[in-house]
Amino acid sequence: GRDTLLVASARGLDVVDVHTPAQPRLITTIDVGGPAVNVDVGRQSAAVVVGGDAPALVYLDLAATFPLQRRVALPVGTIPTGVALGGPRAAVAAGSTGVVLFTK
Repeated sequence: GRDTLLVASARGLDVVDVHTPAQPRLITTIDVGGPAVNVDVGRQSAAVVVGGDAPALVYLDLAATFPLQRRVALPVGTIPTGVALGGPRAAVAAGSTGVVLFTK
């Protein structure tokens, strides 16, 4: 909703209530299998890039009770720095590898 903020963090994907901007409140942290580096949000979905030893792109269905929808492993050694959703695709900025495109 308009009062919810998704934040990539070392713990995963933090869901923060910002209804009262001066007092943000952590609602939950979604485990994405490693440190979240970046997130982009669509209507009912989100894409998260995960760094660390097992870099990945994680698709989330934000309307589901258990939001983890799909995890796509990135090649070992990939250093993801960002993600952008565009229609049925996600673009992952992957350091020196360049941009890698994925279809949902």
